[in-house]
Amino acid sequence: MNTKILRHEVSSESSTPIFHPWDGVVAGILLAVSIFLYVQTYYFEEVSAFVAQNVGPEEIPRGLLIAIIAMSLIVPFERWIRRGKHSLDQKGRVKPIVFLTIFMLVGLVALHETLGTWLLLTAVCVVLPLAWGERRWLPLGIYVAVFPLLVSLLFGVVLDVVLEPGIFDLKFY
Repeated sequence: MNTKILRHEVSSESSTPIFHPWDGVVAGILLAVSIFLYVQTYYFEEVSAFVAQNVGPEEIPRGLLIAIIAMSLIVPFERWIRRGKHSLDQKGRVKPIVFLTIFMLVGLVALHETLGTWLLLTAVCVVLPLAWGERRWLPLGIYVAVFPLLVSLLFGVVLDVVLEPGIFDLKFY
């Protein structure tokens, strides 16, 4: 068996296999779980207040699951697609910023009812890029100003989904 596959080494000089077996196992597990959950969306009965307006209760989960399934189909071929380029494989321990990101996101989502959707999106757009080292202020300012507004307008106006207004009663409908 090729030891380069087992050690997850990919270099431009070696012949990179088209299908990676360990990534195939991960993709298979993701596919099995996603397909199981997709089938479960056919048994949804009660519509929650969040998705009751113009969006069926199964549409959002199905869309997410389809995206996960599509990305899962790419996973076993990632090394072949990226051959000769920088590998996405992580070596060593997980960086502390990953845990900080998890902590910040959980904390911000816990404040969703208080902050509201628009302020929550704005806070995430400010906090995460700064935590990960973004220091280009112009692109960050444009991102912070435009992204939450577009998401709020898309869901609040176009899709007519009621978004949490928060303490400042910010509504987009």
